[in-house]
Amino acid sequence: MSWRDDAEDIERAERRIGKLARISLAAFRTAARVLDHFGYLDFASERVTERGRWLADCMSIDFVNWRGARGRLFTSLKTTQVAAVIAALAATRIATMRTWN
Repeated sequence: MSWRDDAEDIERAERRIGKLARISLAAFRTAARVLDHFGYLDFASERVTERGRWLADCMSIDFVNWRGARGRLFTSLKTTQVAAVIAALAATRIATMRTWN
């Protein structure tokens, strides 16, 4: 393999990276416009709204639940401890939802 082959591989990789970056940015902008439409973002000012912060809180609670279950976080806990964790997460979710309503 010569330095020319290496240079061509690098150029191909750079083009591919650029293409993937453009695709990712387009998908991000589309998602941001949808969130803007529903009032979760202010796309023009690039700011998260209060409603968006509420959604993020709800999503982070769900993410913690998912990661805990998927990562087998709860397997080392006793049944009563798992119940306590789930109750605490549910209470946080309920409190978050009440602040919005």
